[in-house]
Amino acid sequence: MSRSMSGLLDEVGSRKDEVETSLQKLRDLALGEDGEGREADAEVESKEETLAAVLEGLEAATLRSSTCQRRFLQLDGPQLLLSGMAAHLENMKIQLIACRILQHLASLVSLDAAEVLADFGACEAIQKALEAHPNVAALHQAALQALELLAFTGTEARLRALRCGCPEVVVASLKRFRTDAHVQQACLAALQALLEDSAVGTSDSEEESNCQEIVAKLGGIAAIVGALADHREDAQLQYWGQVVLSALCHDNVKLRAEAQQKCHWQRIEIDFDI
Repeated sequence: MSRSMSGLLDEVGSRKDEVETSLQKLRDLALGEDGEGREADAEVESKEETLAAVLEGLEAATLRSSTCQRRFLQLDGPQLLLSGMAAHLENMKIQLIACRILQHLASLVSLDAAEVLADFGACEAIQKALEAHPNVAALHQAALQALELLAFTGTEARLRALRCGCPEVVVASLKRFRTDAHVQQACLAALQALLEDSAVGTSDSEEESNCQEIVAKLGGIAAIVGALADHREDAQLQYWGQVVLSALCHDNVKLRAEAQQKCHWQRIEIDFDI
């Protein structure tokens, strides 16, 4: 028993060491980027490859271990991660891996991870990543899943997402990737999280109450109905689509009438009171 316990403690310790070592590498890379002078393209590419490799290690660690998630959050992990995203916005691979790390971290409710990440600019980073890479389905899926967790588990995180233009980029993704059921599901889940308080009638914020109007003005109702029509055999997507339409039209007679009309044209039956 003592050996087993000792082995477990060693494993936990090695995981913490792995995170700390990776974060130190991120610090070193950040210091190198702050140096004077313009780097050659080859040197920039080499640094980005190194950064991507470090992030891949952190992504694997935070995926499998809550211990690693906690250590990452307790140190300067969020700041380093989001600074790296900002410095390498045009590098799709870095953005993709970083968004997956945000997914793993945002699920740690016990440390208010969503609020911590939002304070360091996670919502803004996701919004910028989606705009910078409008046609990469894998990135959109990962970024939207991270956004869903941030908005769902953090009240202030949701408000920051609403203020920085996340509803706009979610609707844009919903329209752009109509044939990709995985991205469509991620879009719908993110919209539901952004609409959460307005759906249950507890919104006391101008941003939250305006979210319905923003999504509707952007053509969100037509995009959601289109997703339901395009993926009639996908039970999970059908569920999310109905939930989001119900939230979007909550206490709004005009929006509900528009949604009912569009659903009727597509021969889709919706229970708006779910």
